[in-house]
This record gives sequence, C-alpha cells and structure tokens, in this order.
Amino acid sequence: MRKAHFHLILLALVASPMALAQEHGLAEDGFIRMFNGIDFSGWHAAEHWVVQDGVIHCTGERGNWLRSHLLYEDFVLRLEYKISPKGNSGVFLRAPLVGRQSQIGMEIQIRDDHGRNPSTGGAGALYKIMAPAQNMSKPAGEWNELEVTCRGKRVITVMNGVQLYDVDLDDEELNAKLEEDFKASGRRRFGYIGLQNHGKPVWFRNVRIKPLVPEGYVSLFNGKDLSGWRVMGARSWRVEDGLLVFTGQRTGWLRSEQAYRDFRLKLDYRLSKGADGGVYIGAKGKNKGVEVQLLDDAGAEPSAISSGALYGILAPAQNVTKPTGEWNQLEITCKDGRLSANLNIIDLWSVDLAEHERLRKLPAEGGLGLQGAKGRIELRNIYLKELSPDA
Repeated sequence: MRKAHFHLILLALVASPMALAQEHGLAEDGFIRMFNGIDFSGWHAAEHWVVQDGVIHCTGERGNWLRSHLLYEDFVLRLEYKISPKGNSGVFLRAPLVGRQSQIGMEIQIRDDHGRNPSTGGAGALYKIMAPAQNMSKPAGEWNELEVTCRGKRVITVMNGVQLYDVDLDDEELNAKLEEDFKASGRRRFGYIGLQNHGKPVWFRNVRIKPLVPEGYVSLFNGKDLSGWRVMGARSWRVEDGLLVFTGQRTGWLRSEQAYRDFRLKLDYRLSKGADGGVYIGAKGKNKGVEVQLLDDAGAEPSAISSGALYGILAPAQNVTKPTGEWNQLEITCKDGRLSANLNIIDLWSVDLAEHERLRKLPAEGGLGLQGAKGRIELRNIYLKELSPDA
C-alpha cells in the first residue's frame, strides 16, 4: 500500500467579510464593524468595560482586557481612541488566550504622551519592538485614528493619517537590538484582537476590521457559488450571504475538484442545535477517505465519535467545541504521513498514518470533502496552502 502524504492544518483564523457582516454590520470598503455601538456582541466582556453613548469605555479599574470572540491572522484593523490624562492602554494583535498578550502576540501602545519624543513605549509604538517615526498622538481627551495592517511577518501602523512604521518581524538587524523576551521573530502569527485595561479610563469607537486571505494561501470558497467543489449525492449545500451552508434537508457532501498531497487548510464552522457533519481527508471518487468530526456536542465526554475526533479512529484529548451557534476554528495538520488536528487553539490528536490500517489506505493525493448529516452547518474562510516536502 502507498503511504499517504498529507498535511492539514485547519486554523481558523480570519473571518470573511460577508460572514462577519451578519454579526456586526458591513462597514466601508469591505471592512466589518467589530463593535455595534449597543453591546459587546462579538467580544468576551470583562469587568470595568461598559458601552456608553455608543462608545466602548474602560472605567480604569485595572487588570483585564476585552477580547474578540474570533481569531485573526492577516487583517487591516481600524479604530478611534481617546485616552485620559496620564492614561495608558493598548490594542493587542494576534494575542493569546493565556500568557502575556504584548509579548506572545503584539501591542500597539496607547498613551497620553502628546508632544514627547517617540519611543518603543510611547503612543503608536509596536510595544518593545518599534518606535514610531513621529509621535502623532493628540492631547488627552481628543480622538485619534489608528490603522494597523498585519500581513504575515509585516506590520504597518498609521496614526492620524501618518505612517509610523513598516516592520518586518523577522528582520535580523531589528531582532538583534531587542530584549531577549521581546524578540519580534517569535511572535504569534494569529490570535485575538484585544483592548487593554491598564488602570486608566480609555474610550474606543468605530472599531472595524478587514480580514485578508492569509499570506501564501488560496481561498477554496469564493463566497458566491460552489466553484471548485463537486456535489456528491443530495444537493443540500448552497451559498447564503457569503457562507457555505449545509441546509440539513438531506444528507450530502462536497468534494474538492482538486487533489492535494501536502498542504495546510484553514476554516471556520458554526453548527445549529444537534448538527452533525465533518471534514473528509483523502477523498477520491465516491470514497470519502477519513473524517474529522464536526458535532454539536459541547460539554460531552471526548470519544472517537465526538467533535474533533478522527471519526471511529481517534478521540480528541479534549472536547473543546463551542456552544451551539458560536463559531469554531479548526486546525488539522497532515504532512509526510502524519495527521494531526487542533480545534479552537487546543491540540486534539496526532497520528502516524502508517500505524492504522484505514489510514494506510489513503491515496498519496486526495481531495477534501465537506459533509453534512443533519442540522444546519455554516462554513467560511476555507483557505489552503500547498506545502513542499520540507516545509
């Protein structure tokens, strides 16, 4: 039998404009509002943060942060902020759930230091990494406009219409000057958007984001139709408002028209109550290959048929699927004969394909499949990057 060579990483990183528009509303030029001006929908609320007169307000009691529900990889973020006298805050980029957000991810510094010399701790700085070319911050109590672009290893920040820097995080000369614990090259390339509470009042408004296709990836779903996919069985899949939707009317699946050997795949999914589906790996003809289970079973004990399982073969280390109606971000890795999966940033399992009879039967190149068994399943951000053998 031929040994399979697969590499799948389903990260779930960025949100498609049409999909996010359903939750937050469409903004200008493909940007999506992350804040609706009414409540913290789309955010994990924290103490000492309130919505006041259509503005996000941190009262200044210290010790937490407001973070997005979703993870982001490549994006353009725009917002406005104002800071109180002697205030200090920040915007976290690609931040982790656990660990120091400004050190594992990144932070754009917000500070009341109008008129002072630029520094790596001053307003607009990429904290501890890069000082702005100019200190463009306005006096305390005045609104500032901030735009940050994260594209792979590159970060570009503009404040009040002036570009502050264009940083390559992997630049050797830059990293040689940085403190060991703050090297830029080690920063996460995906994570949460966060607003920092650093003990002083701060206000945010007009928070919007434009997700970008991750660097080096191609989109497998155009948000308009089923181009690139073949309908297998019942026609229960359709496109609605930029989402790829299994309607639940009859069991059916989609198979990618193209076959892949080594690759990374990223997608987001959301399930209705009781929904059941999966992602197939190594599909060929009518053969579905093997399945990573998608199931509405939040809180259930992990098993070989629970959410995140390699169906009928391996149980996940944890069942970390989110409650009904919330977006999940899946990660699967399959390369050089090894298959692994990650859901909502938690590693589920990893296996050598040669160790299991069913896995050994997978073709060296196979298609991807999207399966629906029951309930409503919504998919978005289906991105793929083909990998060379040594990638």
